[in-house]
Amino acid sequence: MKACVVNPRIKRIWQHPLFFPCVVTMIFFVVNLLLVLHHEPWRDETNPWQVAKYMNLDNVFEVMRGEGHPLLWYLLLAPFAKLGLPFIAANIISLLIVSLAVFLLARFAPFSKRTIVVVVLSAAFFYFFPVIARNYCLAVLSVVVVAIAYKNRLAHPIRYGLALALLCQSHFLMIGLAGVLTITFMVEYFKKFGSKKIAGLIIALMVVGASVLVSLPIIFSALDSHVLIADTTSMRAEADWVVLLNESLFGTVLPVFELTFIAAAIYLYFTYPRQFLFLVTSITVWFITMIGIYKTPWLPTQKTALMLLFLIFAFWTATYHEQRRPSKTLRALQRLEIAKYLKRMPAIALLIIPVAATIPHTMVASVSDLTGAYSYSFEFANYVNENLPEDSVILVVGATPAAAAISFVPFLEAERKIYDLAEGNYMDFVRYSGDYPEVTENDVSQAIIELSSFHLYYLTYEIPSCDGDWLPPDDAWELIRVFEPGPDAMETPLSLYQINKH
Repeated sequence: MKACVVNPRIKRIWQHPLFFPCVVTMIFFVVNLLLVLHHEPWRDETNPWQVAKYMNLDNVFEVMRGEGHPLLWYLLLAPFAKLGLPFIAANIISLLIVSLAVFLLARFAPFSKRTIVVVVLSAAFFYFFPVIARNYCLAVLSVVVVAIAYKNRLAHPIRYGLALALLCQSHFLMIGLAGVLTITFMVEYFKKFGSKKIAGLIIALMVVGASVLVSLPIIFSALDSHVLIADTTSMRAEADWVVLLNESLFGTVLPVFELTFIAAAIYLYFTYPRQFLFLVTSITVWFITMIGIYKTPWLPTQKTALMLLFLIFAFWTATYHEQRRPSKTLRALQRLEIAKYLKRMPAIALLIIPVAATIPHTMVASVSDLTGAYSYSFEFANYVNENLPEDSVILVVGATPAAAAISFVPFLEAERKIYDLAEGNYMDFVRYSGDYPEVTENDVSQAIIELSSFHLYYLTYEIPSCDGDWLPPDDAWELIRVFEPGPDAMETPLSLYQINKH
C-alpha cells in the first residue's frame, strides 16, 4: 500500500506558525458571533453603553459614578454609542477583543495545541467574556498581553509597563495581579541593573501609575453608590460561598475549586514559588474585593472565571523560570508512597483539569442563551415598539425597576421613552446612588399631570421586598395591565400597565 503523499504547499501551510492560531480564532469568532446575534443584553451591558453615549470631558466622573469599573471600556464604547450605532456594536467589540486574545494565546502560549483548545473552550474564554458585552473582555486580553510581555520584561520594561497599565484598566478585580507583578518587577529590575538603567523602570512605573491614578476619582465618586458599599452579608460570608463559587464556575456543588486550585497552588509552591505568589495574591485580593467591596448576592460567572485567568497566567509564566531545587520538606514528601503516583501525572494536568471542568457549564450556558430568553429585553422592546404609540412614556419608580429598565432604553424606537419618577427626568443612564430618592403618591400624581400630553404607562418588577415598586391608584387615573411576559432572567414578573386618566 502506497503511503499518502501530502502536497508540499499544503504541508507548508499546515506547518506555518500562523495556521493554527488563525483557524482557532476564526472558529471561535464565528461560533461566538452566532451567540451574539441571539443574545439579549441585560442592564449590566446596556448601562455602560448609555454612560459612554452621554459621557464627555465635563461630566466623565459624574456619569461614571457608581459604575465601579475603570474608564477604558467606556472610552472604547463612546465613539460607537455617540454615532448612534445599534447596541450590538458593544457585543461585537467585546467579541473582537477576546478573539484577539485567542489569537495571541494560540500563537504565543507555551502550551500544546490540545491544551490551547481546552482553554479556549472553557469559561476563561468562551461565551461569558466575548458574548456578554462587559469590560471583562479587557481582562482576558490584558492577561494574555502581560503573559507575552513577561518573558522579556527586564529587556523591555516600558513595553511591560504598558501591558500592566492595560491590566489595571481592565477591571478592578485584576488589581491584585497587577500589584504583585509591579512589585516583583521593581525588585527584579533593581537586583539586575541597580541604578544603571533606572530610566526604563521609572517610565514603566509612571505608565502603570497613570493608569491607576486616572481611576482613583472614579473610585472616590462611587463610594456612596450601591456598587462600592461593603455588604458582607449579601455575599453570604458564611461557609456556603464555596458552594456559590462552584455553582457559578463549574455548574456543580462539588468542591471542584478547592481540589483543583489547592493542588495547583501546592505544586507551584514547591516548584515555582514566584508563580505561587502571583496566584495566591491574585485570588486573595479577588476574594477580599468580592466579599468586602462589591455588593452582590451571588457570584456571576464572569467574576469567578477571572480566577481561571490567574491560574493560566501562573502556569504560562512558570515556563520562563527554572524549577526550584527540592527543599528538605519536599524531599521528605517525595519519599511518600502517594508521591510516586503524583510524579506520573504531568504538571500541565493541574491546569487542564480545572479549566476543562468548566467546559460543560459554559456550553450549557451558551446553548441556553441561544435557545431561550436571557433578559426579555427584546421581547419587551418589541412589544413596546409594535403596540404602544410613538409618543409613549413609560414610568418607573424605585431603584430596582429603574436599574432594570435601562436594559430596554437602547432598543426603544421613535419617541418612546422611559421616565424615572425619582430622578424626575427621562432615563439616559442609571445614576446609581446609595440613597435613592423616595417617591410619594403626590410625586406620582404630579408627574402624571405634567406628562398628560403623552401616552403614559407604568413599568414594575413586582418584587415585594423592594420599596417603591407600587403605584397606588387614586381618583385621577387607573392602571390596566397590558404586558406580562413571565419570569425574566432574574425570575421576577415584569408588568407593564397603561395609565388611563379620567
